[in-house]
Amino acid sequence: MCILGRMTTITFDTHQLIRDLRDADFTEKQVVSQSQERLLSTEHFDSSMTLIDSSMALMEARMTIKLGAMLVVAVTVMVALIKVL
Repeated sequence: MCILGRMTTITFDTHQLIRDLRDADFTEKQVVSQSQERLLSTEHFDSSMTLIDSSMALMEARMTIKLGAMLVVAVTVMVALIKVL
C-alpha cells in the first residue's frame, strides 16, 4: 500500500502573523520581511516534501523488485532441494 501520493498542507495565517508582529512593535519593514521569510520557508518545505515523496516511491519500487527476486531464488532453491532429496 502506497501512501506517498498524499500531500501535506500547511496552514499559514499571514494576517495573524502581521497582527502579532505589529503588536510586538515591529516596524512595517520588519513585518514584511518576516512574513516573506515565513512564506518562503513553507514553500521550501513543500518542495522538500515532494522530493522526499518521489525518493520514497523510487525506494519502494526498488525494494519490491529485490523482494521479488529473493522470493524467486528461494522457491528455485527449494524446488532444486526437493528434486535432489
